[in-house]
Amino acid sequence: MKKGLANAKIALGMVKAKRMHLGASHKIKDRKGLQAILAKAAEIEAREKEG
Repeated sequence: MKKGLANAKIALGMVKAKRMHLGASHKIKDRKGLQAILAKAAEIEAREKEG
């Protein structure tokens, strides 16, 4: 529960940027794809913090 709440801000940012859907999502094929998604989420969050 705690972990889910901690990631809520990132998830909301991804939904707003149309990088994540609220419904059923696409499957991630491999670890490289997951790392790319997480890197993009971190980039979006850093951009929001700057201004």
